Amino acid sequence: MFKTGYILNPRQDLVWFLLLPFFAVALALGFQEWLPYVAVASINLWITIPHHYAGWVRSYGMPDVWERFKDRLIVGPIAIVAFTILGLQYAPITLLLLVTAWDHQHSIMQQHGLARIYDHKAGAGLSYTRRVDLGLHCVLYAYMFLNAPMFRFLWIRELHRMHVPLSADFINGLLVASQVVLVGYLIFYGYHLWRTVQEGGTINPIKYAFIGASYFLWYFVSWHTNSILLYAVAHRLMHGVQYIVMVYAFMSKSKKRG
Repeated sequence: MFKTGYILNPRQDLVWFLLLPFFAVALALGFQEWLPYVAVASINLWITIPHHYAGWVRSYGMPDVWERFKDRLIVGPIAIVAFTILGLQYAPITLLLLVTAWDHQHSIMQQHGLARIYDHKAGAGLSYTRRVDLGLHCVLYAYMFLNAPMFRFLWIRELHRMHVPLSADFINGLLVASQVVLVGYLIFYGYHLWRTVQEGGTINPIKYAFIGASYFLWYFVSWHTNSILLYAVAHRLMHGVQYIVMVYAFMSKSKKRG
């Protein structure tokens, strides 16, 4: 029924994928208590810039990746810069909302991708588990975005600024609907796990420990602070460091194969 598999190895996974979210939350709470906002913003940049740099090194510095995605890697930055310039000139708020939406989608997909590696390494799950897992990530993250006080204030404020008519009954109905969807999908996911075992598949418990640790960070900070900057610090520590670790591991394996 259970079969464990690790992204790197038991010790490194414990540090970088299972315990790091808890360390990031503790560090962010310490920043909130003891550091001024300038220092908090600086720490956020210290993680974010190396995170992007690791992506650039992997994309443009690894011959196999460059050859596979050469056209996208050339056209993509040109299109992004042009789109950003136009957005800043004619629709800055819309550009900000699009960037924010992409950031949330990007966060979901990274954790989903790491969870898929856990199943791959253990040979766990069924052929369609990846789609069910992606649905789980979308439902959990959307529930947080709609219900957590920090995000709820932001999306209601932005819709109001865009002159979208919102009533208290509509918002309450939306929140109740999100709760129904969450409970319903968790029941469906439990059924999927049962079907997995019934069809002879296995379950990797390390994957679910990883998912639980990731959403602990997001949920805890979203419900225990009104500072989007502090949320970003905790999130960037987890998201950025985990990506850097993965790129380093990928490059090390590529070097050994070469």
